[in-house]
Amino acid sequence: MKYKLSRKLTFLLSALFVVISTSIYAQDPSFSIYIDNPQGIGKKVFEFDVMVKASGPSSSFELRTFQGGIWVSPSYVNGGAISLQNVTAESEMTSPKHNGSIQWNATDNFINLTANIGVKTLSSCISTNVTTAPIRVARVRITNTADFGCTTPDLKFNYVQNGSPLRFRTSVSWRASGCNLNYDMYYPNRPYTGSALFNGELYSTLDGDGKSPVNPDVNDPGCQAVLNLKAYLEGFYIGGGMMASTLYDLEQGAVLAGPYDPTATDSILVELYDLGNTSVPFAST
Repeated sequence: MKYKLSRKLTFLLSALFVVISTSIYAQDPSFSIYIDNPQGIGKKVFEFDVMVKASGPSSSFELRTFQGGIWVSPSYVNGGAISLQNVTAESEMTSPKHNGSIQWNATDNFINLTANIGVKTLSSCISTNVTTAPIRVARVRITNTADFGCTTPDLKFNYVQNGSPLRFRTSVSWRASGCNLNYDMYYPNRPYTGSALFNGELYSTLDGDGKSPVNPDVNDPGCQAVLNLKAYLEGFYIGGGMMASTLYDLEQGAVLAGPYDPTATDSILVELYDLGNTSVPFAST
């Protein structure tokens, strides 16, 4: 027996399809990914964190995988050869945390980083619940054969994929529904309907340079400057790199409680100022 669908029923089915499609697209999370906590460890080792949090209309989402391309300023690399390590124990993602790879693209000065890459298969239901409280995706350690340059590292997220040499674009994947539906920002034939912030910039396919800006809050020079200062007080210098022990003599003459430093001449105050702020010293001794 055959039946014809009425126009009213056809309209209802069409409306239902639109509602279902819209509900699926509405599951796209909005999130913020940014560089944080940079720290220099000696002159040749530098670390930083890749952070993620839900933002905008999303209060939480189920993060499955992370893929990041991160540009580093050539002047900061300073002509050295770079080796990389993902400090896996520092990741706050659900285990296995990092079972992908981390590679250095010396041609383009790029870090290629993947995290939890193996859990995107439907046979696994591993995910990390991300809320508006930031979590650490990865801590990246950069080791250089040369001293890092005394410039800012200018770490920027990459938006444009490249095959040779390999250059990852930054993206995440998430569980949209249960364990059976997984999307990412660049899912084929499906527009991403959330909003993604990279170092504070709203991602757009029309981005001019294909990179995020830097995070200005944590873009300080990572090099360590050392000041070696040798000074002599005028009038106390007696030759041979020595000064008269004037303070020691005065202390003894005043019969002050010891012990006394037999080499003490006087004390001086050294203050270091930033060129942009000469009113307050940033270091003194």
